[in-house]
Amino acid sequence: MNIATLAILLVLLIIPEFAFAEVSDKVPSITRLWGSGLLLGLIGYFVIRKRIWAGLVVAVISLFIAFVHYSVLSDPHVGQAVIREQGKAYAFSVYGSIFIMVIPLILGFIMSKKYK
Repeated sequence: MNIATLAILLVLLIIPEFAFAEVSDKVPSITRLWGSGLLLGLIGYFVIRKRIWAGLVVAVISLFIAFVHYSVLSDPHVGQAVIREQGKAYAFSVYGSIFIMVIPLILGFIMSKKYK
C-alpha cells in the first residue's frame, strides 16, 4: 500500500459523516468508532513495545476515550435515544472499539516484557 492510498484512507476516517437525527448527530459515527479504536490500538501496541512510558500516555488517552464512549451509551436518556436511532449495532460498535483500543495495549505490554 503506497502513501497516497494510506493518506486517502486516513482522510476518509477523519471526515465527519453527516447524520440527520436528534441524538445521532452528536455522537461519533460507527465508522469513526472503529477507525479511532483501531488507530489507537495499533499506535498503542507499537509504542508500548518501544517505550513503556509513551505507551502509558497512549493508554491514558485510550482509556479516556473509552470512558467517554461508555458514559454516553450508559446514560439513561442519551444512551436509550442513541440505541433507538442507531440500533444495537451502535452499542456493539462502542464495546468493540473499546476492546480493540485496550487489548493491543495489553498485548504490547506483555510482549515488551517477554522479549526483554
